[in-house]
Amino acid sequence: MIRCLLLVLGFMLLAMDGTLPADAEDNTTPSTAGLELKNPRQPAEGLISGGQPTAADLAVLQSRGVTTIINLRTPGEVSRHDDPAVAARLNFNEAAAAADLGLGYISFPISGRDGLTEANARHLDRLLADSGGPVLLHCGSGNRVGALMALRAYYVGGQTSDEALAVGLAAGLTSLEPKVREILDAATSTGGQ
Repeated sequence: MIRCLLLVLGFMLLAMDGTLPADAEDNTTPSTAGLELKNPRQPAEGLISGGQPTAADLAVLQSRGVTTIINLRTPGEVSRHDDPAVAARLNFNEAAAAADLGLGYISFPISGRDGLTEANARHLDRLLADSGGPVLLHCGSGNRVGALMALRAYYVGGQTSDEALAVGLAAGLTSLEPKVREILDAATSTGGQ
């Protein structure tokens, strides 16, 4: 029953959008149009980033070619919203919904500032490399996604700290920007990369 509802909602959202993006045919970066996903971004080919998706978002993304969900939220983390109906759409068993849709699902919990490490940036790089297709990478708002993407750009991609910050901002980095700057400044001063 729930799976049927998810599929119906997904098709309804797809129908509202009307078309697939031009790049959907080569399955590189599906469109974010028509999603409830907070702060949706397309920071790189084959990658959508943002905040917590709804179950309907997962169905739409699956229909557009996304194959893997990487969730950076910590166990027990919930989305708060003034509207109880919206909160209910954001707080669901994401792993089960992904499995019902045939999507790969990876829980990689990152706990804010403490989770912003070189090791986690490198692990994220491996997860993305092993995904086998387009990915939705999300946390609650997109902020942790952007932070880790900045660190990945620096430690794995060899980009300068300014270039890495630009990558992070493009992927959703907001309030963690000062912490990311601090980490990159410290790494740069010690010659780390």
